Order: sequence, then C-alpha cells, then structure tokens
Amino acid sequence: TYPVRAITADTAVYGVVGDPVGHSQSPVLHNHMYHRTHTNAIYLPFRIPKGELAAGLEAFEAIPVSGYSVTIPHK
Repeated sequence: TYPVRAITADTAVYGVVGDPVGHSQSPVLHNHMYHRTHTNAIYLPFRIPKGELAAGLEAFEAIPVSGYSVTIPHK
C-alpha cells in the first residue's frame, strides 16, 4: 500500500486529511495508479481530529505535502 522503499527527495507527497481516515481506500487507489503510471509520488492518510485542521496542516508543513484531499469532519 505504501511504497516507502521507493521514496526519494523528489517524491511528491499527497494525502487525505480527516478523522477517521484509517479505513479510506484513497491511499490504496492512488498509490496503485502512481505505480502503474510511473509517477514518483506517494499518497498517505493524515488523521486530523475535528477542530484541529489548521494546527494539523501547519504541523505537516515540514513534510512538505503537495496536496490534500479532505474528508469528514473537515468538509
């Protein structure tokens, strides 16, 4: 699901933010397509509880993340 051995300094990081996100199929689908299309990217789940979106995104700035999908409770 998460091709961590293929991550390089050039790997783009994307993810889904929400709570809960552990059940999301988005990482499976995105990472499969990145692999099929030879795209140097990874898609991760980011659990950010309700009321903590701004602080959570600020904390993830260190990664850096190229883009997020947003799900409950932040929609």
